[in-house]
Amino acid sequence: MTLAEAIDLTIKSKREQRRDAALRKLEFARKCVDAYCGAASVSLSDIDESWVESFSQWLISTRGLSPNSRATYLRAIYSALRFVARQGENVDLAAIPVGLRTNSPALSAPSPATVTVRKADDKPHWFAMKCRATDSEEMAHRIADEFPDVEVFRTDVERIVDTPSGKHRRMIELLKDIMFFRTTLQICQRMKSAYHSVAYIFDYPSEGSRKMAVVSDMDMKMFMYFNDIAPERILLYFPDEAMRTTISAGTPVTITDGRFRGATGTVISGDTSTPLEATVAVSFPLLGIAASAPIPWRFLQAQN
Repeated sequence: MTLAEAIDLTIKSKREQRRDAALRKLEFARKCVDAYCGAASVSLSDIDESWVESFSQWLISTRGLSPNSRATYLRAIYSALRFVARQGENVDLAAIPVGLRTNSPALSAPSPATVTVRKADDKPHWFAMKCRATDSEEMAHRIADEFPDVEVFRTDVERIVDTPSGKHRRMIELLKDIMFFRTTLQICQRMKSAYHSVAYIFDYPSEGSRKMAVVSDMDMKMFMYFNDIAPERILLYFPDEAMRTTISAGTPVTITDGRFRGATGTVISGDTSTPLEATVAVSFPLLGIAASAPIPWRFLQAQN
């Protein structure tokens, strides 16, 4: 299987699931792979550290992407490899180059003439926007066209709803006309000026002026968790999340948050290298039964 074929399969899945943010990143990554590889796309077995480094340099030098934007599209490519591996393709994720799995390829040192000083406010943050003259879906497409490096997260999820003809799956907008996006402060300010007539980007008064209201990474992650956003979608924005636990299968744990807060149980499955959730078995000795449920790793604390 080639890399282009793997991305195409993932794009088809994301399109069926209406995961617009992930879809846009994959489509852009696909175009970059085509432009870089030409007609003969690279085989998955040929993706090594050298290829990742060369492709990363090309994204910056030819496409003009920032290091943060480059990492975004490398994450999208890795998500495609994870997807085809789950579909039964012979893909050894452990053999994928470290540079692609960690999203921080070890690039060759740039020449002194190309070195730039990174400003403190160049770090991307989450911001929130309320759409006024258009809906969030249309606004997301506009941002994708006019600010392609901005990551957009819409608050729609799939829910089963009752209708006169029975139960059906529908996409429901959790926060009406509210959309989150991730970018630098400078670009956020440009967006506020560009979209002032159609959308309000949240800010607040401070010392006689107004500052952009930053949504913390922690708050954003919790929002995704509590609204049942798919694990793959969270990992696209927070790729290091799955690496933050030493808990493994068989560990007695206490659940620290969520609907099962305070319960104790035992982890019965869960791979800390990729998913965000472990399956935890909670016993009810007096009833003689046990129940299991998927719990985010962040909500688990190992018992002493």
